[in-house]
Amino acid sequence: MRAICWNCQGLGTPLTVQNLRAMVAQERPNLILLMETKNKKSVVDRIKRTLNFQNSHVEEPKGIAGGMAVFWNTEMEVEVEFSSQEMINMICSDYESNIKMRLSCIHAPNIYGERQQLWEKLRQLASSNTLPWVCMGDFNEILYYWEKRGRRMADKSRMQAFQNCINDCSLMEIDCKGCAFTWSNNREGDHLVQEKLDRVFCSMDWRVMLPEAEAFALPAVGSDHSPLLVVSSTRPVKKQKEFNFEAFWAEDSECKEIVKHAWQSQSCTQGGLGDKLRITSKALITWSKKKFPNNNVRIIALKKELQSITNSHRSCQDKSRIKRIKEEMETLWRREEMFWGLKTWINWLR
Repeated sequence: MRAICWNCQGLGTPLTVQNLRAMVAQERPNLILLMETKNKKSVVDRIKRTLNFQNSHVEEPKGIAGGMAVFWNTEMEVEVEFSSQEMINMICSDYESNIKMRLSCIHAPNIYGERQQLWEKLRQLASSNTLPWVCMGDFNEILYYWEKRGRRMADKSRMQAFQNCINDCSLMEIDCKGCAFTWSNNREGDHLVQEKLDRVFCSMDWRVMLPEAEAFALPAVGSDHSPLLVVSSTRPVKKQKEFNFEAFWAEDSECKEIVKHAWQSQSCTQGGLGDKLRITSKALITWSKKKFPNNNVRIIALKKELQSITNSHRSCQDKSRIKRIKEEMETLWRREEMFWGLKTWINWLR
């Protein structure tokens, strides 16, 4: 299982959808869990199709708030037992690992009294559960004092209630690598607040069955919350090297000159069509490496820089750095979307 779990805070903004598409292209999940979609089923289903997922379950928002969705592809079998604005509970079968499990996607309410009711529902679910159980999402609460940075001390009684719920459900946390804080109010100076609200829990039998499972808190882009990536096992990615003309090359004025110069070179004029194509493609690859360094490598570097800012004490200059990083990532993602769109078209033609 490879799952992305994200409080996206609305699927209507271009940057949010871009980040989701980029994560799907980079991480290749077979399951996506989204909270606060803030859109009707027709909009959510359209995004599901653009991500090339075949199946979905959508919990529509109440007015313009809330909403949850689950996407899964043919590598997973999913049966939704029940769903609400705060929890989607499902039985999943992962064909790769051949493990049947219970998976709960959580979006805890902002109001403390309503969160207490959710904690009680989790206890009831745990008492009747007989399957390996993984529970992930936005719990809207911290477990320990050090999981909050900023104004006002954390409420001890609220933390204790959350800790009691997790203990009563016999759940253990899968520590997330990456961002130490998964939510921020994105303000400056003394008004900045950061908390670890998004996390992953599992039962002991789930952990025993999937000892290599890992969780990652990715940098927050397009939302105030970090996306969570949950990987049950490492899956090697095989890449086949071949020449592809990238669509974004044509946007650069130098591309035409590179093709013209290579095509009219002495080596080309003396050779046949095959030689011309080989020489021209080689010239384009050499030019592209200098003009457009590897997008994925640069995106990873930018995410690490954003993660470093998230985990450190921010200064006034960090807000402009964050804006610059997000703008550059948006440009790189647009190039990647053009690349994956062309590749999908080529694969369809084949």
